[in-house]
Amino acid sequence: MIEKVPPRLVYEHHCDTVGEAQLAERQLIGDPGSILDVGCGIRPCCTRWLFPSPGKKYVGIDAFDPYVESCKAKWPQLEFRQVIVPPLPFDDASFDTVVLDDVIEHLEKPKGRELLAEALRVCRRGVIVHTPNGFCRQDSDPWEAGGDFWQTHRSGWVPSDFEAASHVWHVKGHSKGPWMGVYCPKENAKCETSS
Repeated sequence: MIEKVPPRLVYEHHCDTVGEAQLAERQLIGDPGSILDVGCGIRPCCTRWLFPSPGKKYVGIDAFDPYVESCKAKWPQLEFRQVIVPPLPFDDASFDTVVLDDVIEHLEKPKGRELLAEALRVCRRGVIVHTPNGFCRQDSDPWEAGGDFWQTHRSGWVPSDFEAASHVWHVKGHSKGPWMGVYCPKENAKCETSS
């Protein structure tokens, strides 16, 4: 299969573990500033690998209210909201960094593209995307919280789906198979492609 090659330079990195890729992402973006964590689930990015800068806001959003309520109980000092995306209910350039950590594969491809465009609209610096590399079947809630509908994978993504990407991390040591991290800087305009 021949993939569409975007007309720009993309730095590709190969990592053995998700943690190695996340460390490389942190080194690339440096200080993330304020963070919007889209699809935070019960494991917000700010509790695991990407932390907002001191004095900067963090907002975690998820469609499934039990995840949001769980996060509010565990981290009452942070802001969590129930939001069904897309669209994102924030003004343009509201956050420095937007994180889509294992979320776009839960949307049909057109809705995923719309969410990527919305993420670029509300960010000032860039968008970090984590998703399986290709389609990975999932139709139940791995946290067993009753969110089966929201946890179902509806699309598969490959690096060429991200026209705004400047860096792609390929991870071979993920429990569910091939995985990737993608960084789309704001200046690369849009993060969608036509099929």
